[in-house]
Amino acid sequence: MLVTKARGKSGNRNLRRGGQDRQANPPKTKEQKARDAEIRKITRRLLLDKTYQDNLKERLRSGKIQPGVEVALYYYAFGKPPDSVDSRPPTPIRLVHEYAK
Repeated sequence: MLVTKARGKSGNRNLRRGGQDRQANPPKTKEQKARDAEIRKITRRLLLDKTYQDNLKERLRSGKIQPGVEVALYYYAFGKPPDSVDSRPPTPIRLVHEYAK
C-alpha cells in the first residue's frame, strides 16, 4: 500500500523537543542569576552615586557623553524599559482664566 502525505505537510522528524524559544533562551543557572544580581547591584550603586551623577550632568552639558555606555548601565541597573505606547487621542481641555470676562 502506498501512503502519501498531503501537499505542504512534512513530518515532524526535524522538530526539537521544547520548541525554538527554549533552544534560543535556555534557562539560567544559579551562577548566572547570582552574577546578574551582582551586576545589577554594582550598576545601581554607581548610577545612584552623587559624584557619578554630577559628572554625568557635566558630560551631558558639554556634549561629551557616550550614549551607548549610559544606555547599557541603565539597562543593567533597572531592566528593559516598557515597550508600550499610548495611542489614545489626548483628552481635550478648556482653560479659562479666572479674570476672563
